Amino acid sequence: MGNSFCRLTFTAAVSLLVYAVLFLTSSSSSACPTAVVKSCRNVPCQYSIATLERIVEDATRNTASEKIHLVFQRPAPSAGRGILQVIRVDSGGDASFPCAVHNLTYNAPLQLPDIFWTHQQLALAFFSNGRLLSEGKFDLQYSVHSRPSPAFAYANVIMILTFKNVSWKISGDVACSEVCRLNPAIVFEPPHTGMVGDATFCDRNKQNFRLLVFPSASELFPVPLANVSLRRGEDAHIGCVANRLNAATLSAFIWRFNGRVIAAPVDHPLRALVSLVVDPRGGRVPPEQFPLYGISAARDFTFAVSFNITETTIISTLVISDVDLHTSARVECWVRPDDSQEVWRRQIAYLHVVSTPAA
Repeated sequence: MGNSFCRLTFTAAVSLLVYAVLFLTSSSSSACPTAVVKSCRNVPCQYSIATLERIVEDATRNTASEKIHLVFQRPAPSAGRGILQVIRVDSGGDASFPCAVHNLTYNAPLQLPDIFWTHQQLALAFFSNGRLLSEGKFDLQYSVHSRPSPAFAYANVIMILTFKNVSWKISGDVACSEVCRLNPAIVFEPPHTGMVGDATFCDRNKQNFRLLVFPSASELFPVPLANVSLRRGEDAHIGCVANRLNAATLSAFIWRFNGRVIAAPVDHPLRALVSLVVDPRGGRVPPEQFPLYGISAARDFTFAVSFNITETTIISTLVISDVDLHTSARVECWVRPDDSQEVWRRQIAYLHVVSTPAA
C-alpha cells in the first residue's frame, strides 16, 4: 500500500508539472500576437496576402486617379490633448469651424459674445457687435446658427468661421475663445494688420480644432516623376520629390513596379507584399516573380531605395541596377502627406529599356 501511495503521489506531481509547463507555454504564445501588433505601431498586422492584394486592387481600380485610399481595419487616431475636432478638406475646398456658445439668450447677432479666433497660435479674426474683423490674410466668411430657434431663451448658438479656397500650407491648429473682458487698446481693423493690447479669454469656452488639408499634386510634388529611357545593362535612377509642410514633417513612400509593391515603410501592412517578392538578403527579385506582370528578365531584378532630406523636401530614389528588361515598365511612387490616415497621392512614370546592350 505504501508503494501504491508513492506511485500515486509521483504521478500526481508529474501531472502538475506537465500542466504548469503547458500553462506557461500557452501564456507566452498568447502574448506573441500582442507584441506583433505593438511592433506595427497600432497598425493591425494580421492581414493575409490575399487581403492585402485585394486592398491594393480596390484602391487602384481607377488607373487614372492620383489619389489612393487604402482601407485598413485600424483604430481611429487619437486626437492630441485639447483637440476637440479634426477638420479634413482637400486643397482648394472650404473648411468650416463651428464655435459653440451654449445656453445663450440670443435673438440678434449684436447679442453674441465677442469671439476671438487664432490660427497656428497667431491672431486670425475677431467677432464683435455682429461684425467679423480679420487681418485679411485669408478669405474668411462667417454664419450664425441657433437651435431650437434664434428667439428661444438659452438657445445653443454656433458661430461658424469658414476658410475659403484653402491651401495645404495653412494646415494647423485653429482655436476660438469667448472674450470675457476686452481691452480697449485692441485694434483689429485696417490699416492695422495685427493685435494691439491684450484680451482676457474664458478658457472654459475655448474650443480647439486641427485643420488638415490634403495637398494638390502641384503642392506636394515640386518635380513630376519623369519617364526614363535607357539601354540594357545600364542603371536606372528614378527620383520622387515631395515637399515638406515644415521642418518637422516627413512623408512616407511606397514604390510599385508593374503592379507589384516592391518598397514600403517598415511599419506599414503593405510591407508584407514586399517580403513576398523581394529577397530578404537585399533588393533582389527572382526573375520568375514578374512573368505575369509583363516583365521578362533573364536574371534577378536588383534595386535599392535611397532617401535625401532637405529643409523643404524629401526625395526617395529608386535605383535599378544593370537593367535587363525587354519591355517598358510602369513605375509608381506613392506619398502619404498625413500619417494619421491612409490617403496617398500617386505619381506614375515609365521605364523603357531598348534591346541594345550598353557598350
